[in-house]
Amino acid sequence: MQVMEGSDNVEVAFKSALNTILLWDSTVEAGEGINKYLRAVDDVRCWMDSTAGEVASDDRSEADNVMSRAMARLKHEFENILTLDTAPRYSTCSSSLTDSSSYELHDEDYTDYDLPSPETISDLRSIAARMNSGGYLGECVKVYSSARKALVNLHFNGLGVERLSTGDVRWMEWQLLDAKIREWVRAVKVCVRIIFTNEWRLCKQIFEGLGRPGTDGACFRMAAKDAAIHLFNFTEAITKIHPSPVRLFRILDIHEALSDLLPDLDVLFPSLRMQVAEVLIPQLSEVVREVLQKYEEDLLNELSQDLPPGGGIHTLTIYVMNYVVGISNYEQTLTRSIVIKPKADWKVPTLELIELEERTPLELHLIWILVHLQFKLEVKSKNYKNALLADMFMMNNIHYVEGEILTCPKLRSMITDDFLSRLMRTVQQAATNYHRGTLVKVLSCLRPERLNVKGLSRSALRKRIKTFNSMFEEVHKTQVKWSVPDFQLREELRLSISQKVISAYRSFKEQHLNLFGRALWAYLKYTPDDLEAACLQFFEGDVQAGKPCEMIGVNMFLEITRGHEDNLEEFSLEMLLLATYNFSEEHIIGIGSYGLVYRATLNDDRVVAIKRAKCLTSSAYIGGTMCREDEDNAFLLKELKFLSRLNHRNLAPLLGFCKDGNELVLVSEYMSNGSLYDHLHKLKSPRLRLWPARIKVALDVARGIEYLHTYAVRPIIHRDIQSSNVWLDATWSARVSDFGLLDDTSRLSFDAASSTGYMDPENCRLQRLTTKSDVYSFGVLLLELLSGSKVVCEDGNGVPRHVIDFVVPYIVQGNLYKVLDPEVSPPTPFEIEAVEYMGYLAADCTCLEVEERPTMTEMVSCLERALAACLEAPTSSRSSSSSSVNSADLIEDTYFVLHGLVQSRKKLLITCSAGRTREYKKLMMLLKAIISIEKNEPRTYSEAMSSPETPHWKEAINSEIESIMQNHTWELVDLPPGNKPLDILTKVRPTMRCAGPTMRCAGPWLGSSTSSRTS
Repeated sequence: MQVMEGSDNVEVAFKSALNTILLWDSTVEAGEGINKYLRAVDDVRCWMDSTAGEVASDDRSEADNVMSRAMARLKHEFENILTLDTAPRYSTCSSSLTDSSSYELHDEDYTDYDLPSPETISDLRSIAARMNSGGYLGECVKVYSSARKALVNLHFNGLGVERLSTGDVRWMEWQLLDAKIREWVRAVKVCVRIIFTNEWRLCKQIFEGLGRPGTDGACFRMAAKDAAIHLFNFTEAITKIHPSPVRLFRILDIHEALSDLLPDLDVLFPSLRMQVAEVLIPQLSEVVREVLQKYEEDLLNELSQDLPPGGGIHTLTIYVMNYVVGISNYEQTLTRSIVIKPKADWKVPTLELIELEERTPLELHLIWILVHLQFKLEVKSKNYKNALLADMFMMNNIHYVEGEILTCPKLRSMITDDFLSRLMRTVQQAATNYHRGTLVKVLSCLRPERLNVKGLSRSALRKRIKTFNSMFEEVHKTQVKWSVPDFQLREELRLSISQKVISAYRSFKEQHLNLFGRALWAYLKYTPDDLEAACLQFFEGDVQAGKPCEMIGVNMFLEITRGHEDNLEEFSLEMLLLATYNFSEEHIIGIGSYGLVYRATLNDDRVVAIKRAKCLTSSAYIGGTMCREDEDNAFLLKELKFLSRLNHRNLAPLLGFCKDGNELVLVSEYMSNGSLYDHLHKLKSPRLRLWPARIKVALDVARGIEYLHTYAVRPIIHRDIQSSNVWLDATWSARVSDFGLLDDTSRLSFDAASSTGYMDPENCRLQRLTTKSDVYSFGVLLLELLSGSKVVCEDGNGVPRHVIDFVVPYIVQGNLYKVLDPEVSPPTPFEIEAVEYMGYLAADCTCLEVEERPTMTEMVSCLERALAACLEAPTSSRSSSSSSVNSADLIEDTYFVLHGLVQSRKKLLITCSAGRTREYKKLMMLLKAIISIEKNEPRTYSEAMSSPETPHWKEAINSEIESIMQNHTWELVDLPPGNKPLDILTKVRPTMRCAGPTMRCAGPWLGSSTSSRTS
């Protein structure tokens, strides 16, 4: 009886299920409706399975027809659900992928990838399971593959990867192909790790365990196959291109991308992974080997005859070292690719490569490249007619190579100690040869050979001194034009020459003073101070590199370091109007002397900064040049292309421009953290509330300007250095923008672009722009960083006040702590010295005497040391601002700062931060005694120094001063050239307590900047 009832229940359920399937309408039912339909399908399937062979053929036929209809309906539902729940949202997530400034993968850019919701995936899985039980899984797989394939292709096309044939790639211009490779590297990471991986997971969630084993994987491969084939066909085409050295780094980018993705491909496309690992990567490695071999051949066959003026750094040296440093950044990839050691070359007979068994072939190739470079430099040095200049050339260039190796940790680890020592010995030998050739003839005039014999005539003495004067003047005239770009090396050479010459000169004077008395002074043209000042003018020649070298085959080095000739885009005015909503005020992010700056998003989703020039009439202004419409559009384009090729990490790159009638618009890379001006005066950013951060910003700006002044192939004067033209990128590195062009060959206008407050007074007075004009503006920027004050602001009485008039007097008096920005945490003991040092640098930069201002190369060196003093402090000393020692307390309690400067023979300026101390009063009394001697002595300075009544004063006062000095932390520093105090009237300053090398005093602590202001 129970069996009969069970059969009746199955029959009833079957009839109900048939009605549900026949009457169900997908446009009406939803939610629970689909589940009801699926249960009806299950009931029909259950009835068919339970009554197999027991029911009439008519009933069975009806059930089969209903099931076929149900499968068709489920297929339709599967397609609808899959399509409606995965509407494309690509346009919201592609901006970073089309930005040509970087090709790093950021997964967060694709967090909205088009995947169905979990509820939808559950419904799709349920439908697929029913269709599988009905034997219709193949139909389901086809529907799924077709729908997802369209979506995958949509995303793939949105990544900007064009479908190129091998012929297209082989004959494409390199500049365009370079951009295509960058796009491909971005796209392959997104495709494999995001698009393909998500599709593979989705297939697993829907089809795993259904049908035959591997159905889920086959379904995924049908959806992603086309995109994967087009993606990796590009790599295969790249392996067929001509192996040019300029292409090495892009090929290595592809190699690294494929190697990193092998584990992912092993899961997604096992067969493709095998092809990539066994075919494509080995082919790329072979191309890399060919490129490196071609590079070495081109280097050895380089035949350019251009030489840098003054024996400076050759362009070949810079380009080769940039290439070598770039190679070291791909050490792991190249170590796997380069497996054959280099072969010795008969063309380099004196520089055989020493076989080092413990070194990898890649390391030996790098050493061999440097050996080639040294050989080429020696060959080029022989083209100098002056042998001393040839030694100077070798010393500069090999020292540059040595410096690049030491400053790049990866490269340093790959170069042997023996080879580095060999380079150092080459530098030392060149310096020794230079010293001998320069000083031997000059010093021979000061030798005491038979000058002290009885009966020596004054004419012989006069002739010897005259010969010395003539020879020294000739050396000075020649070597002030010679160049030593490295600051430290230049100072060491100057000091060495100065010490030898002055020591011999003083000995010569003392030796013959008793013999000839005052008559000797009639023959001497120079004092020791004059000679020292002259020696300190050596090597100030053209410190820029020489002209670009021409390589056989390609100008590979030029392209590596300065970008490409045609990478400047020309935008239409309509596009820029659309991107900025007709230059609306809402998009303004800054105001500079050039004009308004707007933030805009271009059609390809790049975020850029758009700089719209102030109203132009019949001419366009660029780089100090007025470009007239009828003749200078080509010149304007040339200048803009030159700007776009300037490549430095502290310069804001120029991407393109728009010239439409009177409209001139420049398009630059967008800096996400805004301008320095905003952070100092508006936002009060916490990021810049630490002194190391501010010193780092100053150093970044100095490096950018140094590049413009020194290393640009055509030197550039910025002309408008100010905080609103300094931008902070995503890593908070400072980038200098809005730099113009000015050189001796340009058609220039002397209209100054500098903003009010930053303009060099010399420029205002004489309408003359030099690199020292930029130094002045940079000094004002340093004062702005130190004080947090605007350059021109009102005091308590509403009177405009310049930051120089407000801050520099406190720096001169040693009271900088009184005007430091209160928004910044008080400096720690280790930061105080660096901050004060930065203050003295600012005072030197804003000196009214142009020749007394430092160069930007000197500023970079000084700021690097200041930053090192901060960063080398123990972490605990910077852990919290509450534990910091107040700078005022440190100055008042630890030491007092005394600055002494003789402005003339009868005037002495003394300042002190703690003037009421007993030691200071005693020291002042002693110094006044010295001044009284000079005032009461009518003779010349030299006669006063040799006067018989002077020595006992000098001895007594020196003893007293030394007694005072012993109880304080002092360091005796010689006064700068040009000042003539008595020997014991020395300038003193507190010793820098940094762990690094002693900081070089940046000119006089009061110096000419003080004297020019006080006078």
